[in-house]
Amino acid sequence: ERGVRLAALRRERPMLAAELDRMLAGEARLAERGFLEPGAAAPLAAELPPLTGTRIGVYRLLRPLGRGGMGTVWLAERADGRFDATYAVKLLNLALLDPVGLERFRREGQLLARLAHPNIARLVDAGVTDTGVPYLVLEHVDGIQIDRYCDGARLPPVRRIQLFQQVLAAVAHAHGNLIVHRDLKPSNVLVTAEGAVKLLDFGIARLIEEEGGGSATTLTGSGGHALTPEFAAPEQVSGGAVTTATDVYALGVLLYVLLSGRHPTAEQGQSAAGHLRDLAETEPVRLSAAITDAAARGATAERLRRHYAGDLDNIVARALKKAPQERYPTVTAFGDDLRRFLAHEPVAARPDSLGYRTGKFLRRHRVAAVAAALGVLALAGVALRERELRARAESEARKALAVEEFLISVFDAADPFAPPTANPGEVTVRSLLDRGIERIDTAMADQPDVRADLRAALGRVYSDLGLFAQAETQVRRVLAERLARFGPRRAEVAAAMDQLGGILSQVGKHAEADSLLRAALALRRQGLGNRHDATAESLDHLAELRRQENDFAAAEPLLREALDIRTGLHGARHLSVAQTKNNLALILWSKGDYANAEALYREALAIRVDRLGENHPLTAQTVQNLAQARQQQGHLAEAESLYRRSLDIKRKALGDAHPSTTISMSNLGQLLLQHTPKKAEAESLLRGALALDRQIFGEQHPFVAQDLAQLATVAMRKGDFDEAERLGRQSLAISRALHSGEHINIAFALNSLASVLRLKGASAQAVPLLREAVAQYDTLVGADHRNTLVVAGNLARALRETGETAEAERIFRASFAGLARKQPQDTSLVDGIRVGLGRTLIDVGRPGEALPLLETAFTGLGGRHGPGDLRTTEAALALGEALLALRQLERAAPLVRDAAGRLEAQRETQPVLAAHARGVLRRLERAAGG
Repeated sequence: ERGVRLAALRRERPMLAAELDRMLAGEARLAERGFLEPGAAAPLAAELPPLTGTRIGVYRLLRPLGRGGMGTVWLAERADGRFDATYAVKLLNLALLDPVGLERFRREGQLLARLAHPNIARLVDAGVTDTGVPYLVLEHVDGIQIDRYCDGARLPPVRRIQLFQQVLAAVAHAHGNLIVHRDLKPSNVLVTAEGAVKLLDFGIARLIEEEGGGSATTLTGSGGHALTPEFAAPEQVSGGAVTTATDVYALGVLLYVLLSGRHPTAEQGQSAAGHLRDLAETEPVRLSAAITDAAARGATAERLRRHYAGDLDNIVARALKKAPQERYPTVTAFGDDLRRFLAHEPVAARPDSLGYRTGKFLRRHRVAAVAAALGVLALAGVALRERELRARAESEARKALAVEEFLISVFDAADPFAPPTANPGEVTVRSLLDRGIERIDTAMADQPDVRADLRAALGRVYSDLGLFAQAETQVRRVLAERLARFGPRRAEVAAAMDQLGGILSQVGKHAEADSLLRAALALRRQGLGNRHDATAESLDHLAELRRQENDFAAAEPLLREALDIRTGLHGARHLSVAQTKNNLALILWSKGDYANAEALYREALAIRVDRLGENHPLTAQTVQNLAQARQQQGHLAEAESLYRRSLDIKRKALGDAHPSTTISMSNLGQLLLQHTPKKAEAESLLRGALALDRQIFGEQHPFVAQDLAQLATVAMRKGDFDEAERLGRQSLAISRALHSGEHINIAFALNSLASVLRLKGASAQAVPLLREAVAQYDTLVGADHRNTLVVAGNLARALRETGETAEAERIFRASFAGLARKQPQDTSLVDGIRVGLGRTLIDVGRPGEALPLLETAFTGLGGRHGPGDLRTTEAALALGEALLALRQLERAAPLVRDAAGRLEAQRETQPVLAAHARGVLRRLERAAGG
């Protein structure tokens, strides 16, 4: 019939017939290869493109590891030599993603990168190649798929269940991050030589499905849901909602295969269509009746049947229920039942009875039970205790189910296959958070504990997104609810206090934050002890508040205690250790100990890159801090590169409207403004940071004050001194309003405003501001701190300009000695002080003493910055003036004329120095004429 129909089509519709011929020929080729048949595999080497040696980003492809409908996987190494490690690079099939999908793919990669669990193969990087091919870079796992590993090692059932619990822990971690795997199967679960489970391809099915694509080696149910037939859940075939229960079913199939050696519904060698039919229609055979290879499990079939009958049968059967709501409500509940089975405790999957509970008790406590048999009251007490435990387990199960239902109600808006809503549009994280807050009171009206936990979690996400006002509102409610429910001395109350205190410290409400954080720390020390993670968390948060208040002496011991706790609990490579090292380094940096701060930053960065990858916001945070340390040590080119790297990561991961991003924008802008000719880029970054910080925090915030001070410098360098002064005074007013007494931010604003006044010729107004700034820095960070010495040099310049040359000389010499000792690597800074001191000596008639200082400064600045740099020009003018005073006119003339010409071209931005240069040039001309 086909031949007749095709012949007719060739006459009637030749183009359609040609297309059908082509497609049928392709089908024949696939049939020859056994496409979609069990055990079929396409020849790998013959079909993969020759990509060996190709560079993808910073990774070089070494050899193919595998292929599938979603793409190919390659073993790779870093091509830049920074780390000696191998990775698995997955090149995704370009046909699976449309242009919109590519952008969503990038965002999804950032979400997946947040999965940090020892049993999950970590996503290191994600991106798109120059040719438009999306790729993922994952931890390379050298292991054996779990079923083959168990059979090869002839593991008994108990060891298989223990290994399987690692899988459950990994999936539970992902569910906690709102990611459903959807493709759990033995080939995605590897076991290393050390016996550690590694789960692969976490979230990839979600990635592809959300783009509306399919896969050449997957079947799809209604709505285009990608699935693997043997491990799909019924709802994936019927087009139902894919939830965490979908993963529970797949895990049930996996456990069934590990324990019995066969699939629960499908026969060996069955077609994909047969799998799907049986999935929908066939009830699984009881585990105890499905054993096919007892020898591989180190026992006889009869012994395994006895071992599986009862509890284990019920546990597996519950995970494999056709209806999602009849399965375990969470992966954790599944794991808890397996743990109870191994411990001979009552399991939730079996109907409760006194005989059942007592039997379990007797098995757990054989010796004790003999003695207990002398009294019936003892058994009655045991039964009561068992009922209490069961009630608690049921309560936890109800809580988990309530949370799952709440999450489904909130996140169904993100399902691209859900029915359209009344308000269509892009689903954002912010919209989902707001949706959750709207529903939490009604959805959790009868579960106050669950409501408080969820509200705290939503507040944490708001805070991480930089939405501090929303975070504060939610966490205040959490604290109020927990205080009303538990009183002031519960661990839950301490956690809420600590969370709220951390948020308040971010928005400048330091007094209330201090009270909350100290109370939380005291409660945690009393209730949990001094060697607990929560105690370390409170120490870290309180130390950060102390740092913001410039109380570095109080902050440092808090952080060192937190570091000792976390290292003792988790070892030296834990993420919490990296967090504390990063914060401790920030204290050392603030105290001017840049070398030791740098060492700690590098240690923290190595941990974060290893555990989180290079493109995580926390990695970017440490990269930025390392940039600051390198900048203060005079390594400006490296600092700029690090700042740019940090900003790029943050923009991709967090977007521009996030406080962490604006910090990087401001820091990079400041560096470019002060040390490079890239003034336009610097201004753009600083103006962008100010606009975003105002949007995030409002007007009264330290970030806004610092942005205004930096923009005052921009206006000053354009010659708009009135605007610069206005911005500088606005910055100072905000800082004084936010910080009572002395504070680094006030000292910074004072120095910034004084710089503007000096340049516009109002040095007499600058002197009192600079005296206050020096005094504050002296009190806060010490007399020999870099900031104190630099601002003291500015005070000396203002004093010289107002005629106070004796005091100016004394301060210049002290600043010079301190900087030469503390900052020998920052030679430009030291040379700047040389110029100021040299000009002072010329003013008091000691040009011979000034000459060697100015010659050294001119040579150093010119060699580093070139003759066109303002610092070099000022040094040239001062050196020419000293030579003129010494009557060395031939040497003085070219220096003075060149400097005067350059400064005349900058008279709008350097009016005072340009006017002085004109006076020196007139003296030179008179001396030459005379």
